[in-house]
Amino acid sequence: MSAFRPYGVVLHCTASRFGDAREIAAWHRARGFDGIGYGRVVRNGVRRARDPYDVATDGLVERGRADTVVGAHCAAGGMNRATIGICCVGTPGFVPDGATRAPASYTVQPYLTAKQAYSLVAELASLCRAHGWDPQGTFRWQRRDVPVITQHSDHDRGKPLCASLHLDPIRRAVAAALR
Repeated sequence: MSAFRPYGVVLHCTASRFGDAREIAAWHRARGFDGIGYGRVVRNGVRRARDPYDVATDGLVERGRADTVVGAHCAAGGMNRATIGICCVGTPGFVPDGATRAPASYTVQPYLTAKQAYSLVAELASLCRAHGWDPQGTFRWQRRDVPVITQHSDHDRGKPLCASLHLDPIRRAVAAALR
């Protein structure tokens, strides 16, 4: 059996005000997954429900599932078998006290911190560089063209707020980071 080869990325949000890769892995194991389903987690500076905001961990990118292992983040459209999942900690409408909000052009409802946004763009640029992806391009999957950078709601109508991002400005920022 050959190793998993991703063609793009699906973005997610935790729909919680807190979390990190270890916490999310526990949530996923409780749902019957084999550990964390995402390849990356971008933290918002709040690890546990009652923890205060920590600027040092805001925007920290943690590794989850290995890039060579099929994900467990978006079954809709077979995206687990085609993409790496990146999850931003947060829930639409909530920005941690003390954090600077991401550019309004990036989110449908505020939740992403500025540090998360910049880390997300950098991580996406790194993945695009490593895999030779055009962040504004598409890949062919199951007889359709799929953008290289999508979000869960693009594939699953039952997840209308996941990840609550405006992708065009993010794709442009990733493309600019690759220049």
